[in-house]
Amino acid sequence: DCRAALTVAEVLTDATSVVDQGVSCPDELDEEMTESRRRRLEERVARLREDGDLEVRTKVLVGKPHEEVVREVVANGRDLVLKTAQDGHALKARIFGDDDTRLLKICPCPVLLLRSIPPKPYRHRLVCAGVYQDEHPGSHRDDRYAVNRRILEHASWVATAQFAELHIVHAWEAYGEQHMRSGRSPLHFEADDYVQSEQDRNRKALDRCLAELNESTASDALPPFKPVCHLVKGSHRDEIVRLAASMKADLVVVGGLAHSGITGFIADSTAESIARYLNCSVLVVKPPDFVTPVIVEDP
Repeated sequence: DCRAALTVAEVLTDATSVVDQGVSCPDELDEEMTESRRRRLEERVARLREDGDLEVRTKVLVGKPHEEVVREVVANGRDLVLKTAQDGHALKARIFGDDDTRLLKICPCPVLLLRSIPPKPYRHRLVCAGVYQDEHPGSHRDDRYAVNRRILEHASWVATAQFAELHIVHAWEAYGEQHMRSGRSPLHFEADDYVQSEQDRNRKALDRCLAELNESTASDALPPFKPVCHLVKGSHRDEIVRLAASMKADLVVVGGLAHSGITGFIADSTAESIARYLNCSVLVVKPPDFVTPVIVEDP
């Protein structure tokens, strides 16, 4: 129990496009629709307030859903966004993105896309965390350490709090292996040694991150942090989706990375693609240096 406050929000699109013969002006229509939604939200959260001491607020936002949610996050320091996942398998959604994709791209705090609710006592049975290898394999820069640390922190916190089994998937690829094995490269005789060295390097990077995390979370009040690790050779997205599905994970934790330009607009990032292909709930976290493009004006 983290004793967090909960804000239940609904986002209205532009209400002025709705025709209502009984409303004299757009502003009056906006106000009427907002108040109607607020009353409905209050009815829905009434039972939450009665069942315990959870602090629950309601809020009606007006505008583009992904932008208004992020403004609420930034303006009020929200720590987590929970949202039911959309069906993003349609061609239009896959090319141009849906509200979930847009939200994942710009939200600075973790976003939990819910596809199912665990049975009572509402705890996840198996949590799967997918960590990255270096952005530039073979560079020995360990440039994904920060986002990997956040992925593991959130996954271990959820697993520990809910007494769930934690599996960590670290998929890796040996950059340039196919070219080395093609026979056209003078290095093809060294391919096996190179691939083995990349596997060893990725294993050491994962072991170091886990050791540091285990030390930082050491506490007499918490059970031992003992995840099951899967170091697999293959595509980050494909292997996480495959393993999470095969082990019937209830929740998958992955990291979102910043993208820019036309590629970032059209193509899914790895985290967004994973969230689209999985049938379970997905928690997407951001690296510490992520900055949202949404601007929040001072009140």
